[in-house]
Amino acid sequence: MANLGLFTHPGTFRRMRPEYLCKWLEPARDYLAGRGLALPGGGATGPVDYDRLAWIFMEPDGEMPRELMHSASLIHEMSTENAMFDLLDGARHAGLVVDVGEDPDPVDVAVRVWLLDPTLLEDMHQLHQLDRPRGFVHFVTERQPDASFDGPTAKGRADLEADLAEWFYEAKRGRHAKVWMYRRPNEYWFLVRHGLASKRQEVVSASGADTLIFRPGEYDVMVYNRKRRELRIHGCNPREVEVLRTLLGKHVFHDENFFPGGARFTLAPLVDAGRACLVCTDIPGIEDILLTEVQILAASGSEWLRSTHHASDLFTAVENERVVLPEPECLVRASFLVRFSDSKKRRTIKILGSNKLSVIRDGDTELMERWLEARGFIIKRSADEEEPEGVLAGA
Repeated sequence: MANLGLFTHPGTFRRMRPEYLCKWLEPARDYLAGRGLALPGGGATGPVDYDRLAWIFMEPDGEMPRELMHSASLIHEMSTENAMFDLLDGARHAGLVVDVGEDPDPVDVAVRVWLLDPTLLEDMHQLHQLDRPRGFVHFVTERQPDASFDGPTAKGRADLEADLAEWFYEAKRGRHAKVWMYRRPNEYWFLVRHGLASKRQEVVSASGADTLIFRPGEYDVMVYNRKRRELRIHGCNPREVEVLRTLLGKHVFHDENFFPGGARFTLAPLVDAGRACLVCTDIPGIEDILLTEVQILAASGSEWLRSTHHASDLFTAVENERVVLPEPECLVRASFLVRFSDSKKRRTIKILGSNKLSVIRDGDTELMERWLEARGFIIKRSADEEEPEGVLAGA
């Protein structure tokens, strides 16, 4: 199956005006119908099935139009307020009229620009690449689930939702939690929708001003890699990550501490191999990698000193003896600029501490883990080699 990446922002679809959403999806009507989603119009009636649409994007198959997946990522990443200003300004300079009415959601502007001029949206995206990396905290286990394991039972998922809803309620974020599970080769992806703290915002209309009280929604991501016996989690804060770790263990693997944690990454290759650790010619999908930053934490008498070295190519400074890398245990953070085959612009990838990997796009994680493992940044465990590739392929 082609490597299509992964789109984990189904909330973006709900923000679009239905007519824009359907017009954007129209070129893929036949493909979507083959996967159980009938679009309104063209003989089909009724509202859009957003849950089905989210499932299609979360479990892309080899037939999914690549332009559909690509445009979904561009539209989502250009659907912020700041990006909307840039898009409207760019459209004016290009002589493009973007008619979206008086009160568009930023995603409406993004999808309209795509419909009118896809090249313009791509060009503006390159100028406005969102630098909000998604950090995954990694937890590893030496244990293997039952041989018959194929995801949570219906009761397990319901109990997980109930416990999460109760925790979010106690955290004053509303009593709501919804969990979806999607299968990927060797992995189970859990998407968790929940509320955030309520907001009060002044709203202005033709009749004057009023106060709107609303609760924003958010999506957390948990990924279980069966081959590596590893769980990685993206949550809103460290406490939430810990709750997700223990409750997934409790309701899916019947043990709150099924994933006890521990070190997953090491920065030793930076010291032991030097520039050679950046080689990526054996990883299809990655063109080249630069080391741009390291952070050092070292003892100085009774105190700890933290220092950071940053450069466009840090190994050049090391080779010219302007920077000296310390013992590996003193390196606590590293940043890399990575050129992926699907983009002209490099994207920042960071290793933070011993168990956190920060990426800009969800789809970058798989490629980066292949490279990290090949160059020795992932700590080897005996369990890593015990299960063959493809155990979940076609699940």
